[in-house]
Amino acid sequence: MFRMINRTTIAFMGVFLVACLVALAYHVFFVWPQQDCEQRGAWWDGRDRQCVTPLPIWRLTGRTLVPAAKAHEASPPPVAASPAAKAAPAKP
Repeated sequence: MFRMINRTTIAFMGVFLVACLVALAYHVFFVWPQQDCEQRGAWWDGRDRQCVTPLPIWRLTGRTLVPAAKAHEASPPPVAASPAAKAAPAKP
């Protein structure tokens, strides 16, 4: 009986150690690279397991981005009514 308990204990310890090694390998090859990639601000492609840098659309189109405040400043001012139009009386 004592011999069977020893064998069972060794078997469970072996299964536990293998499970720990599998969990460690999973983290080394899958979890930690993804966390490192996302921490650098890149995108993680889980299907191909690659860390890719996002490409802004302005690099593809060649157009520069203008912030809304500067775009408003760059637009021409609205055309004001001429002084003659302001002074003319309205016809009924």
